[in-house]
Amino acid sequence: MSFFRLPFVIGAAAGFHISVTAPETPANHERVKASSSEIIIQLMVKLLSLTKLISWAPVVAETVATISFHVAPELVPSLVQTARGPPTTSPGVMFIIASVFALAGGLLRLLCYRTLGRLFTFQLSVRKGHSLVTTGPYAYVRHPSYTGFIMCYIGIIAMHSLPGSWMRESGMMGFAFIRALVWSWVLIVGTIIFAGIAWRMEEEDRMLQRAFGEEWESWARKVKYRMLPGFY
Repeated sequence: MSFFRLPFVIGAAAGFHISVTAPETPANHERVKASSSEIIIQLMVKLLSLTKLISWAPVVAETVATISFHVAPELVPSLVQTARGPPTTSPGVMFIIASVFALAGGLLRLLCYRTLGRLFTFQLSVRKGHSLVTTGPYAYVRHPSYTGFIMCYIGIIAMHSLPGSWMRESGMMGFAFIRALVWSWVLIVGTIIFAGIAWRMEEEDRMLQRAFGEEWESWARKVKYRMLPGFY
């Protein structure tokens, strides 16, 4: 396997890691009373913590497999030789696009963390000294952090699904049970994520409208779109 693939694989995984790592945790008294949808969101957050750990598994596997092709065969354990798959060439265009998409999503998410600072939490909250932030990515859409997360999620799934990836080349996806397990996990988590994000955006808009009134309404009139300028 080509060493040139590793920066893309590791970069995409780092982007996803950033996306699902909470930058701040509010105090209990700062949290908004949880609705049924917010309870689902918090379950999603816990699920993503597990997904964060799982997402590094194919990265470690591909890194080990790549290194194994560049050392003496007698030094490579038989398990690695069996599971590493055939050597691959340099990363293809679609692989690069998918990995860069994932990394870009993670960096957008990080920019949102930095822009909001202590106000960015994974729980609905109104913190002491809370203000309405309308600068940085929030000058273009109202919920750019979710745009970044979805970019990252789609990118990393595509990257590990494309020909040349360790998941494909190792033969792991050739086993019906593993294939069903992987795609079931992707679909279940994806469904929860997309539904959760839709609910959360509604909740956040209502919370901010109550907290800031006309200031929020003026911003919402100026910044009409939630996630993608000109579309949604």
